[in-house]
Amino acid sequence: MSGALYTIAIIILCVLLMFIVIVYKDILFWKDRSRVEYMSLSDLKRMDPFKFETYVAKLYKSMGYSVQQTKRTGDGGKDIVATKDGQTYYIECKRYSRPISSNKMRDFVGACVLGGKDVKGIYVTTSDFTNDAKSAAKRIGIQMVDGNKLMNMIKSSQK
Repeated sequence: MSGALYTIAIIILCVLLMFIVIVYKDILFWKDRSRVEYMSLSDLKRMDPFKFETYVAKLYKSMGYSVQQTKRTGDGGKDIVATKDGQTYYIECKRYSRPISSNKMRDFVGACVLGGKDVKGIYVTTSDFTNDAKSAAKRIGIQMVDGNKLMNMIKSSQK
């Protein structure tokens, strides 16, 4: 009987060890989490929207920001809340092929205004912004990151 108990104990220990390795693999097998994996603009445009938000959050983290992703729904018009040097930023991420419209920009401007006078906005997209969206962003000081600027930021993070 003790042989059977010994075998069961070994099996349980093996399963527990496998569980620990799976759950804590990033900690056990060190990875450089500060580097952002290089992706082309076309890869980013095909990415799942929520994975794109995570990618942008990781990019900003690699640039020295403290980042917190918001929940998928009911996010208040922002995808990421970031801070750097005491400044809070709301970041909106859109993985689009078409330019960001003025309506989308105004929605984000509203989220930033509701965040308070100390909140600044950053709008990140894989595409571009319409002229009306650019005007709306400039009036309140929203930083615009289009596809080309995004790619430059990714390339800079690789150095």
